[in-house]
Formats: sequence, C-alpha cells, structure tokens
Amino acid sequence: MINGDSIIICSKRIEFGDGCLISWGLQIMDTDFHSIYDCCGQVTNQNKEIVIGDNCWIGSKCNILKGTRLPSNTIVALGGTITKQFTEEHCVICNNQVIKKEVNWRK
Repeated sequence: MINGDSIIICSKRIEFGDGCLISWGLQIMDTDFHSIYDCCGQVTNQNKEIVIGDNCWIGSKCNILKGTRLPSNTIVALGGTITKQFTEEHCVICNNQVIKKEVNWRK
C-alpha cells in the first residue's frame, strides 16, 4: 500500500516486496537526474537500483535514494533519509543508522 503525496522516480530499477506499507509524503529516487564527471570524463554518480524487502513499513516524509537496500521486516522512521544497504531484518532505521533492533510490526 502506498499513500498519497508520495513520489517514485525510477530510471534504473525500484523493487518492492510483498506486504509493504508506504506512508505519505515519501520520495523514492534511483537517480540524481544529472551526471557528474571526473577529470577523465567518467560519470561518478551512476544510477543505482533500490530494493525494498517484504513487510517493510516506511514512515512519512522519508527519502529513499539510489543504492538503498532494505531487508524484509524493516521500519524506516519518520523523516529518515536512507542511502545505503542494510542486511539485518527486524530493525528500525533512521538517517542511515539502525536505531532499534529486534522489532516487529503489524498492519
């Protein structure tokens, strides 16, 4: 379920598992919309896929950016920005940090 006023921008790939709950005001983007080049002309900010596991709950006003991987049974706290890959399930995450472990949630 995805609530209103959320934005999903996909240039490469965004995957949602089963049973996810996505709150309002969310922004999910797997791209920067522009390229940044190094001194040799190589792109340094490639688009990267986003993978959201099963039974994830993402709070309102979060930003889920390119390269993010959320394992199943993860909660993303209100207003959090996530830009990296996590492996441990049953956690609360905010701003790229696990802030609580061994949690569960129900719809």
